[in-house]
Amino acid sequence: MKTNRIKTVSLLLVMIMTMGSCISEYHFGKYNLAKIIAFAIENQVGTVNIDHDALLITVLVDESSDISSLKINILEVSSFATVSPARGDVVDFSEPVPFTVTAEDGSSQIYTVIAKRSQAEIQLSNSDFQDWYEVTGSKKYYEPGINKDETIWGTGNPGVVTLGAPNVNPSGSPENVFALLKTVELPLGAVMGQGIGAGSMFTGFFKLNVSNPVSSAKFGVPYSARPKSFKIKYKYSPGPVVKNGNLSNLPGARDSCDIGITLTDRSEEPYKQVAVAWFRSGKNITEWETINLNFKYGNIETPAIYERPKDVYILDNGRERLVPVVFGTGNEKPTHISVVFASSHRGDYFEGAPGSELFIDDLEIIY
Repeated sequence: MKTNRIKTVSLLLVMIMTMGSCISEYHFGKYNLAKIIAFAIENQVGTVNIDHDALLITVLVDESSDISSLKINILEVSSFATVSPARGDVVDFSEPVPFTVTAEDGSSQIYTVIAKRSQAEIQLSNSDFQDWYEVTGSKKYYEPGINKDETIWGTGNPGVVTLGAPNVNPSGSPENVFALLKTVELPLGAVMGQGIGAGSMFTGFFKLNVSNPVSSAKFGVPYSARPKSFKIKYKYSPGPVVKNGNLSNLPGARDSCDIGITLTDRSEEPYKQVAVAWFRSGKNITEWETINLNFKYGNIETPAIYERPKDVYILDNGRERLVPVVFGTGNEKPTHISVVFASSHRGDYFEGAPGSELFIDDLEIIY
């Protein structure tokens, strides 16, 4: 009974902290905000650039795309605002297109969207991890990107800071910033079986779900190219003792880092895994080392566990749901790219070795 009471109190504490951290804007009366927060169109390659000062959005699409007829796949605006054209509309982007965002109070502003055909070799934005922005609230921490509206990268920090200190941070010098991911103990989470926090960084976003923490990471951003491989610089030092979410030792277990990219076709369900390139290693690497990993397209006859398709959580009209993913033929056109870095390969099961550290820098997609 005492243990159940402790679990209940701890859960309430996490929920209270989470509710406080989720309130970013509080207002009296009607909202006057009219921003485009997220935008993506059919056949998009790489990531969108939203300039709120210039009210300008630029996006690259596959070089073979019919730019006169492209569907709007993602279009998110400020709370209570409306926008025209809208999500799901098919738009002619042969010329710059005005998007009118109308706030709840009736005020409006017009964004101009420019779509261009891409060059052959597109890189992901901030793939050198140079840019980080500050998140303020009950605890201050940093996230990769220019700001929260202009980044393709998410981390597990928003969840970890409800129980401890952030474990994904910028490191290095102002001239050469890289990412440091660290596995840490979270004693406040141990009563719920969540006492291990692996450092995680990925393309997508993190929306904390207290009742189902594994679903908090929403992996993937729009992307439609077919690369040959990718390379990245890394260092890794595994912690000495692997523990589970209750902070009990797991005798004989060893920690490893994960560095991987998955390409998926999300045009219909189940989603198809088009290609994967993955690296998992527990080797102690104290000096920067560059690895180059080839993509494996289509069905893999004897896949390693980390090469198998993994179902993904998405937000569909504000509702969270799990979408199944299966092997594709490899001939599908990718619609999304999921880049994943983790300091403990079983971090999504709240297992890992406290003290494990993964350093990453200079991700490059090779075509």
